[in-house]
Amino acid sequence: MAQLGGKGGAKAGGEQGGSGGKGLPVVFLIVAAMVVIISAAGGWATATILAGGQTDAADNEEIVALEDTPPPEGEDMSYIDLDPITVNIDVPRVSRYIRASFTLAIKEGDFAEAEKWIKKHDREIRNDLQVYLAGLTLDDVRGEKNINRVRREVADKLNEKLWPGRRPRVNHVLLKEWAIQ
Repeated sequence: MAQLGGKGGAKAGGEQGGSGGKGLPVVFLIVAAMVVIISAAGGWATATILAGGQTDAADNEEIVALEDTPPPEGEDMSYIDLDPITVNIDVPRVSRYIRASFTLAIKEGDFAEAEKWIKKHDREIRNDLQVYLAGLTLDDVRGEKNINRVRREVADKLNEKLWPGRRPRVNHVLLKEWAIQ
């Protein structure tokens, strides 16, 4: 029995040494694969952040389609000019500001009611637009797609503010002035 134990112990020790040598490359491959996966995920996340979160081409096509849609023909529009707004935008370590002036396009049939509500809530509208614009970054206010998105969001915010839960009255928003300094 002593000899078997000795042989078994020697054989087991030999196998241990052999498997320890073979185990190192497997661990190395697992660690290397994890590094590659983590790096790829980090690269994808960085690209997504730098691209402004737009990763789906179908989303971009939908945005362009909405922006290029003119108001329905035969509908007369009336316009209300809002006072210009100047506000610092959200840019770290640099003082940048935007001066914007919007014109609201409203269907002729809704104009009288809309004009009354807009004049009544002028201070709140101005405040909401200042807060909204101050939260934008430099990338949010540059380029055609971003400016059109801002115009849509301003229209949506005004419709929610002035006519919550009701049919929107502001058809679309036009830019009268858009200066970034």
